[in-house]
Amino acid sequence: MDAANGFTSNAAEWHPRQGDVGGVSLATAVAGIKDRLTAIAVDAMRARYDLGVFVYRVRAADHDASSAEVLRRLAKSFEMHTTALRRCARVAEVMSPEEFETLLSHRGQDGMPATWSHVELLVEIADPEVRRQLGRAVTSEPLSVRALAARIRTRRKTGLAA
Repeated sequence: MDAANGFTSNAAEWHPRQGDVGGVSLATAVAGIKDRLTAIAVDAMRARYDLGVFVYRVRAADHDASSAEVLRRLAKSFEMHTTALRRCARVAEVMSPEEFETLLSHRGQDGMPATWSHVELLVEIADPEVRRQLGRAVTSEPLSVRALAARIRTRRKTGLAA
């Protein structure tokens, strides 16, 4: 049994008609699982950011032809495409750790933070204050990735900072 939410990983112990999970109410079990899923999502975002910092430092330290080979080897090691690594590095280059953590602290009605795809779009915005405003909108309104991209395009077309 998981001490955090009172839920065991043994699905045989609970059936939807029983109304509780091993002595824990269904609502408590659902809340605990949602909290764990949110923690996993946040941890995955932090891992991508840390990967971006690492890739950015590797690329900054080695500007010759071997940096492309190093990036290819890293991509193979992480089982990712080189463009995905470059996007992680771009996030780390543009967004400070403090700004990134602030973005992660915002939660939508579902309790989840913005997605990595949202973050990749947000770093296209040069002005940190505009990034913060749109980052808050992602979770408060909420904005899908497409809706965020459309809002960024609209800001650019109308001459607003983006």
